[in-house]
Amino acid sequence: MNRKKLLIVDKSFAIGGIQTSLLNMLDSLNDYYDIDLLMYYAEGPLNERLPAGIKLVRTSWRLETCGMSFRQCLHDGSFKQKIFRIMSTIWTKLFDNRIPLHFAIKHQDYLGHYDAAIAYHHEAGKNTLTSGFIRVIDTCCDAKIKLSWIHNDSESNDISENFNDKYYKKADRIVAVSEAVKNGFIKKHPLLADKTIAFHNFLNYERIDTYSKEACDDRYFSHSFVCFSACRLEPIKGIPRAITAMAEVLRKNDILWLIAGDGNDRTVIEKTIEKEKVEDKVILLGSQDNPYCFMSRADLVVLVSYHEAAPMVYLEAQYLGTPVFTTQLASSVEMLDSSKSIICENSEDGIGKSFKWLSENIETVKSMKTESLENEKNLLDEKIALFDKLLIAENN
Repeated sequence: MNRKKLLIVDKSFAIGGIQTSLLNMLDSLNDYYDIDLLMYYAEGPLNERLPAGIKLVRTSWRLETCGMSFRQCLHDGSFKQKIFRIMSTIWTKLFDNRIPLHFAIKHQDYLGHYDAAIAYHHEAGKNTLTSGFIRVIDTCCDAKIKLSWIHNDSESNDISENFNDKYYKKADRIVAVSEAVKNGFIKKHPLLADKTIAFHNFLNYERIDTYSKEACDDRYFSHSFVCFSACRLEPIKGIPRAITAMAEVLRKNDILWLIAGDGNDRTVIEKTIEKEKVEDKVILLGSQDNPYCFMSRADLVVLVSYHEAAPMVYLEAQYLGTPVFTTQLASSVEMLDSSKSIICENSEDGIGKSFKWLSENIETVKSMKTESLENEKNLLDEKIALFDKLLIAENN
């Protein structure tokens, strides 16, 4: 039986939830499909995780430029890329991204015929150059069915919904990564309701199992209760407000909060740690190749974002059996087991009150921890069967 041929289009191999979920999907599908991957900018820390057998499609220099950050382009781009990026950025900020992206996509080589083409990244705001993923699969290939993946919380993000409507209409099917994400998308795009469905992200169970058993620094786990977070250090993740909200409880109890990740908010977080005098209670680990050894040993996984769509960490923590403390987000109730999680009001006051309750009920929270849900690996074949149904065109 011939294997279906897929084209998947995404932004780059930069560290992020969408890229991680893509790599998990590629790991899961690699034995079942022939997959071509077009990354606008095929560089980044996660490049080394690309599974063997996935064909990386050559990208035109103009489209590659659209996948770079402005800083990356000025640092690593060729002279012509720098000129194109500067001019395109100015035009996009003044007007919108249609002309620069049209020009970039027009010069991308035709990619051939596929059983399915997937725009794995959502369309960005009209004044953002890194966008146009649906436009690529609509223009640069011939596919029996074209799908657009939605990873963002449409209700919490202003990304030029009316501007992007005409592009989403080009997709045969729109795949949201949770029911909440689907419902939020439909509210912003009611005319697309009939073609929008929910499909949870894949997990790479084997990778999580292997990495969770590796050794990590034992000194962190001498404390009575250890919290762990893994995220980009960006303002949307809400780390500074959470430190402020939790500081008093942290100072009074033998509780440690480990935070893996790096980003633009690191300096603000460091200043907040110093201001709240919790230098020995909140530890910034920096970027970690293996967060799972910490996640599996911690008593609690903490996520305190202002907005998230369907966090991968929910699935990872639950698979490892580690309870989750989270602010109320779009998919919190849908994705988390209420008996193994604490969902608090999404505010500094809500975080503070819930964390204080946690400190007074440590043993109850510790009892939420379970063994790894290894039986979930048996669901992979079922998940792939559901994925295969997504690839069947309505008129087939």
